Amino acid sequence: MELSPSSAASEIDSELGREGDINALIQQSGSATTHLLKPKAFFHDRDRFYVVMQRADGSLEKELEARRFDLREGLGTLIQIAQGLQELQDLRIAYRDLKPANVLRFDDQWLLSDFGIARNLSTKTATKTFAQYGTSEYLPPEVWNGEPRTAKSDFYAFGVLLHEVLNGARPFPAGSLEAQRNHHLHTVPADLPDTVPPTVRRLATRLLKKNPAERPQDAREIIEALTNARRPLSTGQAELAEAAAALDLKEANDEAVTANQRKHARRVDDLRIQSQADLEEILRSSEEEASAGAPDIALTTDNAQWFLRLGTVRLAFVPWPWTSGLAPKAVEYAQELSGLDGSRMSAFAYGNQALQQPILFAGIVYAAALNGEKKAIANIGYQFEAKTDRGSWVLQRYTQQRSAHMVGREMADYPPIEDQKNTARVVTYHDFITDSKQLNTESVLALLTEAVRDAAQ
Repeated sequence: MELSPSSAASEIDSELGREGDINALIQQSGSATTHLLKPKAFFHDRDRFYVVMQRADGSLEKELEARRFDLREGLGTLIQIAQGLQELQDLRIAYRDLKPANVLRFDDQWLLSDFGIARNLSTKTATKTFAQYGTSEYLPPEVWNGEPRTAKSDFYAFGVLLHEVLNGARPFPAGSLEAQRNHHLHTVPADLPDTVPPTVRRLATRLLKKNPAERPQDAREIIEALTNARRPLSTGQAELAEAAAALDLKEANDEAVTANQRKHARRVDDLRIQSQADLEEILRSSEEEASAGAPDIALTTDNAQWFLRLGTVRLAFVPWPWTSGLAPKAVEYAQELSGLDGSRMSAFAYGNQALQQPILFAGIVYAAALNGEKKAIANIGYQFEAKTDRGSWVLQRYTQQRSAHMVGREMADYPPIEDQKNTARVVTYHDFITDSKQLNTESVLALLTEAVRDAAQ
């Protein structure tokens, strides 16, 4: 086998040296390792690293493509793979690329192979070039989050592989890289069929825990659970094991729901910060544009509202602390859209129109004189575009049909209809019709001009 690292030239020597050290460690382990494929020889030549290995009779990947394993054979195969992981753990090596293609068959024995991105845990640092290497379908949540890999990361990959061997499918659906990331970080894996012993279903749930601390400590626990699953249980034992498996699955679902809620709440918080920064940028740009015609224009803030001040007139922009109850659902919907292709996105969006462009945050614009008199002019809303996962400010004005007077709604009755406050969508309200446009420098200057003209009358 020939390997060629893709790193910068300055790192090639350290990468090849590290890989050579790991292969040498495995080669020298002798009879202590019976489930690791030992290289017969290895050497480097400039930027190439050559590993000479025994020719395999097949791989687990090819076997899974060709047929389904029965339960007994599947458990036996998984036990041998887990024994290989235990041998790596005893050598203080994190495998970091466990997948069916790297599990090779020699007669009736399965061996782990290809230690190209393994890491010797006895060393203090890992080569940074290998930080993102691995196969996405088997990467645990901590790796997606940029955290270091450990033996427990290998146990997570083993959990994915366990599903493939015993169920013929991975625990998460295929999709884009972003969709895969979302599944590994936040989705509960598919349950195994009832034909799989409940003790193994419990093991699978634990292996695929999002938090590494909740996975088994070492591969011996995995081997023991799989070995015990081959023994028949009494009726009472089977019932207890089934109940325990159901409890584990419920806890995993609860964990995923909580993780999703935290994730979407963080995204809403980020959008709130983004909306404030965007509003400030719009107003600062407006101040700069206005200064060409009115040099005494000034923008100030008291950290709760912004004031564009010109003479005795102040145009105040007041973002409310109110957040749409739809906000977490909207960002979740945007995340789901990101994993769909164009045709499926249209079909998915059809039934979720309320989530496509909701207003997450809102506020009011009013003109204020120095004597303290205030006059509502319009509302502002931060509209979220689910397809692009972006937000932007819009300016909303309500025209009373029996007069031309423009008004802004107060926070207590915004949006105008109380029972639509969760969707935060602007709607017609009795005698009012809504006019909505982008909040930008042009629309801000138009509002300022209107306020100044009113004050001059």
